[in-house]
This record gives sequence, structure tokens and C-alpha cells, in this order.
Amino acid sequence: MTIKKLVLGKRGCYITFEDNSVIKINYETGVKFGLRKGDSLDEKRLLSLKKEDEALNCKHSVFRVLSRRKHSRYELFQKMLVKGYEKYIIIEVLNSLENSGFIDDLDFTRSFVDSKLSLGKYGLNRIKADLKKKGISAEIVEVVLTEISPDESQYRTALKLANKKKIQLEKRVTDKYKMKKNIYSFLVNRGFSYEMVSRIIDSLFI
Repeated sequence: MTIKKLVLGKRGCYITFEDNSVIKINYETGVKFGLRKGDSLDEKRLLSLKKEDEALNCKHSVFRVLSRRKHSRYELFQKMLVKGYEKYIIIEVLNSLENSGFIDDLDFTRSFVDSKLSLGKYGLNRIKADLKKKGISAEIVEVVLTEISPDESQYRTALKLANKKKIQLEKRVTDKYKMKKNIYSFLVNRGFSYEMVSRIIDSLFI
């Protein structure tokens, strides 16, 4: 296919072929391929052009997502799939961005854990479960949790939540056993360990 007309602009590159078919690609792609009027593109070069352009579109999409907040690699992969990009394109783009430091699951995990702990509402088990859903490996989670050693702060958080829950329950529950059971379930569902919850229950109901 021979290029009949070529229009390069900031919003993209419009290529008109001799059969009057038109395709639009990114400006960067047009410049990279050095396209000019009169150039002949065989099927192989045209496919290479389209692949390069799709990869660039995917890269732009990833950067738009990352501009809102940090994401794990798995989250980005899933979002790009929903947008309709080919799996092999997504993998190539994510590998490139990971090698360049734009995607870092270790850094993401540190930020995520710090954010959740600062909220003072969740235990480590809940945080671990949330990270697993985001595709973070158990090894990375272990490294981050070892760095922060949050046991004491987690105990204070759980105790604070338990006291608040107890005050709420005392207004409508008189049975001590039911109150203990309710607080126990509440804390476990928030992700605190069974051992920690048991300690707190013992301290609340002496």
C-alpha cells in the first residue's frame, strides 16, 4: 500500500493510502517510522506499524491510570484487558514500564500497607487478603510487613475498635457471652489475628 497523503499533527498522524482508506496513528509512531508521502508499506511493515501504535496507546492508558494513584502490576494488567488491548501487547508494555521503574509492586505494597495502617481500621490479615486480590506475591507482603513490625500498633488499633464496639453493644446487649462473640467476630472480620483478638477480649472482660 502506497501513502497518498500524510498529515502529521499533535493530535495524531492521518495516513491516506492510494485506495483512499485512512488510518490514524499516534504522532510519535509516525515520527518513529519516518513515514513520508509516496512510501510503500507492505503487509509486514503495516502490521509492525499497527502493533507499535497499539503498544503506545496501551502505554498512554497505563500512565493515565497511574496518574490517579499507584497500582499493582496485576491491577494494571486487568484494566488494560478491559480496555481491549491484546495480552501480549500489555505484557510487553508492563515489562518495559517495570524495568523503567514506573511499576513497582514492592513500592506499591509499602504505600498500600502504610495507608491502611494509618486509617486504624484494619488488621494485617485483612490487609494481606486485599493485597492478594491485587496480585501481590506472598514474598513481597512478607518483606514489607517485616520492615514495619506493626504488632504493637495493631494491638492498639484493635483495642480502640473493640472499646468503641463494646460501648455500642452495651446499649442493646446485656448478655456478656453474646457481647464477647460479637466483638470477636467484628475484629476477626477486620483482619486482626485470632490470638490478638483473644487477648483483647480477655482484657475487656476481666
